[in-house]
Amino acid sequence: MFDHFTRVVVATAIGLAGVLGIRGAVETHSVPARAALTSHGGSLYGAGWVQLVDALGGRCIDVRAQDGHRTPGARAQVWTCTDVPEQRWSRAPVPGDAASSTFTALRSGFCLDVRGAAPQPGAQVQQWPCTGTAGQRWIAAPDGELVSELTGQCLTALGEADEQGTMVVQQPCSGLASQRWRLAG
Repeated sequence: MFDHFTRVVVATAIGLAGVLGIRGAVETHSVPARAALTSHGGSLYGAGWVQLVDALGGRCIDVRAQDGHRTPGARAQVWTCTDVPEQRWSRAPVPGDAASSTFTALRSGFCLDVRGAAPQPGAQVQQWPCTGTAGQRWIAAPDGELVSELTGQCLTALGEADEQGTMVVQQPCSGLASQRWRLAG
């Protein structure tokens, strides 16, 4: 329906309008485009922007609105998957480290990060300006776990819960469904 260039330009316009606080024409015209693209199995945001979907309930990692979608330190949670920028992430390999990747949020441009580089189980996962540190590097295990390079712990939907707003933390890897993720285009 739309070529890649058109989708990138529209996604950029929507993101820029949001950053500048502009409401109106761009958002109004993006709704039909989003509906048309998603009904054909695509995404308005183009190639490279994925959702991280949990195996427990099929919910996506989402930047918590109450913390501010564009705010450093906004916490990660699981939420019903929709085609919104706060659930879209760009996965990029870490230069010189074939095993690790970073995940950058479309809405903010910040990276998925272990809060404060905390080593303890239960440490919150948040978005934070990308620094390239080990707390922002994730290793994808064959069974779907995303393991923090910093701590060796898994990205986890807290408490094995499948409810809207369940916080995402790091926990020792144990093979639970709340620690398995898939990338969805």
